[in-house]
Amino acid sequence: MATPHQSLILGTAGHIDHGKTSLVKALTGIDTDQLPAEKQRGITIDLGFAQLQCPIQQTRISIVDVPGHERFIRNMLAGATGFDMALLVIAADDGVMPQTLEHLEILSLLGLKVGLIALTKCDLVPTDWQEMVIADIRQRIAQTFLANAPIIKVSNSKGDGVDQIRNHIFQIANGFHRQYRQYPFRLSVDRVFHRPGHGVIATGSVNSGSITTGTQVLIWPSGEPARIRSMQSHGEIIESAQTGMRLAINLAGVRLDDLKRGAELASTSFLAPSQWLGIRLKTLDNALHPIKNRANYRLHTGTCEVSATIVLANGSEIPPGNSGLALIRTREPITAIHGQPFVLRTESPPATIAGGRILAPNARLIRRKEQNAWLQLDQLDSPSCPTRLAAWMSLSRQHAPDANTAAREIGMTPGESQSALETLRSSGQIIELCGNQQGRRWEVSAGHFEALLDRITRRLSRFHQDSPRLTGIPATNLAGRFPDQSPELIMALIQHPLAKKRIILSGTMVSMAGFNPQLTQTERKLRQILLEGLIKGQATPHLLDEWSKTTGTKPALLIDIFQILISEGLVKEFGHGLFVTTQVATQTIERVQAWFSNHESLTVAELRDLLEVSRKYAVPIAEWLDLMKITRRDGDLRYPVS
Repeated sequence: MATPHQSLILGTAGHIDHGKTSLVKALTGIDTDQLPAEKQRGITIDLGFAQLQCPIQQTRISIVDVPGHERFIRNMLAGATGFDMALLVIAADDGVMPQTLEHLEILSLLGLKVGLIALTKCDLVPTDWQEMVIADIRQRIAQTFLANAPIIKVSNSKGDGVDQIRNHIFQIANGFHRQYRQYPFRLSVDRVFHRPGHGVIATGSVNSGSITTGTQVLIWPSGEPARIRSMQSHGEIIESAQTGMRLAINLAGVRLDDLKRGAELASTSFLAPSQWLGIRLKTLDNALHPIKNRANYRLHTGTCEVSATIVLANGSEIPPGNSGLALIRTREPITAIHGQPFVLRTESPPATIAGGRILAPNARLIRRKEQNAWLQLDQLDSPSCPTRLAAWMSLSRQHAPDANTAAREIGMTPGESQSALETLRSSGQIIELCGNQQGRRWEVSAGHFEALLDRITRRLSRFHQDSPRLTGIPATNLAGRFPDQSPELIMALIQHPLAKKRIILSGTMVSMAGFNPQLTQTERKLRQILLEGLIKGQATPHLLDEWSKTTGTKPALLIDIFQILISEGLVKEFGHGLFVTTQVATQTIERVQAWFSNHESLTVAELRDLLEVSRKYAVPIAEWLDLMKITRRDGDLRYPVS
């Protein structure tokens, strides 16, 4: 069979014993209750699946039948992932019941837009009662996505209204147009089992992309690889699958223990596990309690259910019917993408309380005082691609994203991401940083640039307060003090012209703009003595302890003064407290390089004679030459670095 042009998933919803499963059987001929416990108890416990034959050319409709009992809401939530349309089932003899409303709230929180309503068991009540129930339903759904949905009277036992339900489903399918995004393959696993002779089987709905037999995928959040051995859709063997299809995938290289409901199968390099999510949430109007800061809830997203803690952007709570920004800290890593819906439920007693959309699937902790960071999280919900991209680059402290990262974390196709990047470049919202090694380049947002510069200046300010005698910090030392950034990027930022208004790079030292070392008259005099002594005694350098005896000064103060001379580019340290003028250091390198013009190797004794110094000076000089990559040590010999 050719791959359908469009695949849709219809999900049932409604209270227990209102006839969802029997209606699915009447529509498809398939009994979705397959578990022995379901047969014995006469209720749906877990998810059931069926296929509705659709007369619309190249359209396939899969049905996911969910349990209606309140104890199995977690199973219902796992099945609701990927619903394109809903079939809300309400029994005429009961009318609207608690799980009717909770299921409808969940579907609304998950972002469903279309559906229809079946009023079942109409053969059990008179017409006037049916009309009263319909009026009550209309009132209850007035503010939901089903406000204008048809309500069709059905008798499952007699078959009345089933054809009408089927025709309305086909009408919705005919008008349904999925926006196919250029995203990689992703499937949320809702069932896992072992089939003798085949191995591990995982089922789920394809959330995005397409896949073919033989392709390698990754299992998330573990990141373990697996190969697709074969695929079926409603019992039919297929070679390829696309968004909106129900799949049963036979996986090779996987043990049953490697998979469970809540896992994700995805193309390599697409998903990434995280325990911090940035979200926009809304509490239900009829929620019994507000969402409280630092409280624990059950997070449902995709087919995953996990315990999580809420960190609110503002205030101590979000009252019922209100919305706000927040972070979620999950107890264990999960995978998600930008724009993915979620539902929050209280842990005890369990009840649906809120839901919303994930804005940052790989977020970081944002503190209350970081108002700019919260603003950037808010801008990740913007319909403008350039706005979202700039906000992501600032918030995540990253340069321009690759295609997979843009899809996962900003909700953009490669074309949208590239176009947004060009817009930011042309408007000056992107700053290019150039590294010194191999032409390395970074593009960072103006906000990220300023944030990094703020962090650098704060660190420099503390350094100047603690060490007022010193001109600054060695640039390489400073660049290594930001573990969340590459040292090369920090070095490139330090050297950027826009940074010069606030920081100064002089030689190898970095200081705050306008800072001058605070030396006493004695310290200034000592600086002059050391510099003149180095210049006069170039041929006979002295170690730090020798300078201490000569000047009667403590080594700690001498080190500070020598560091000032180094920052001014006047002095170099060979190591071990051996200081020389920059001119001597340069001449030392030149003499060693000239030696290798006529010799293959160099010993410490030969270096001693070459430089006309004692062995106690020759050893630190030799080690410095190794450090500067002028020489390479091998045992007692040193060789030139080619």
